[in-house]
Amino acid sequence: MEHVQDEKPSRREKIFFWLILSALSTFFAEVISGSYIFPFTTVWGWIGVLPLYGLHCLIIGHFVLRGRPKLWLLFVGGVIFGLYEAYITKVLWIPTWGEPMVSMGGVAIVETMVLVLWWHPLLSFILPLLTAEYLLTGSSEIYSELPVKLRRSVARRPILIPALFFLWAGMLHGGSSPSPIHSLASSISVFGFLALLAYLWRKKILGQRYSFRSLMPSKKEMWVLAIPLALIYIIMGIFIRPEILPGITGHVIIISFYIGAFLLFRTGLKRSRRSRSSKKPGPRYTWKNTMLFAGIFTASSVLWSLSGLGVWALMISWFPGIWIGINMLGWSVKKIL
Repeated sequence: MEHVQDEKPSRREKIFFWLILSALSTFFAEVISGSYIFPFTTVWGWIGVLPLYGLHCLIIGHFVLRGRPKLWLLFVGGVIFGLYEAYITKVLWIPTWGEPMVSMGGVAIVETMVLVLWWHPLLSFILPLLTAEYLLTGSSEIYSELPVKLRRSVARRPILIPALFFLWAGMLHGGSSPSPIHSLASSISVFGFLALLAYLWRKKILGQRYSFRSLMPSKKEMWVLAIPLALIYIIMGIFIRPEILPGITGHVIIISFYIGAFLLFRTGLKRSRRSRSSKKPGPRYTWKNTMLFAGIFTASSVLWSLSGLGVWALMISWFPGIWIGINMLGWSVKKIL
């Protein structure tokens, strides 16, 4: 059942919602992977990491919502999101953690499939949007577009499936943390900050009066937000690992990925406008449930940090992730074309 009324959020309320969405994307993408485990208590987290993830979510999300937020359209939008790992971090050419497993034309093939087809579409983009809409608004457009089997599984096991996710997420986080103390401190700081934002939103602003669409950027706001995102690409592109830039072949491959993804996204957006929408409400979670998930994540993180098996925790996830990403790409192309 939808709880949305015909109220429009103020600019201040929208900006606060954008902050929460940015924090969620940063948590799912950077904290879980262990790439940056203290984003909310460091200067770089606030001036570099949160804007990078938040602006991508808001701008690409704005375009997705010009039509229906079909899962295949969200996935292709997430692929565009993930391609930032080329010209900003340069990871798609030479990973920061060592030589690429397989390199072709100057592009790290395995790492590109992991980041562009799996991690960023699902963890950086789809999951934050889904979480923000589901927990902080009165609409359920994105949840309604999930596969029927997944919705049914969540409905039958509303605690088990999120618990298993946070168990796995804690495994990755702890496996990449320098020590159990870092794992514990990161978990407490991150969940404390997210819980504070969620409390202020739900108790003070009563955000469930609003629809997800009304809280996302308007066309005018989107173009304003595009300016700092463009500056991020320019500044980080120049100063972050400029020596890693490849030869002409590496640029041609990545630019071809961009062109293909943009064309697919444009076609998918047109198709989504002709699609029928559905509204399927899902289970609602209490603060007690949220504390349980945070506890599972923290315990899993600390235990995996103690185990010393961090590299294996991440690597074990890579190849199922690649399989998921390739299948989602094929499914998305089929649905769009």
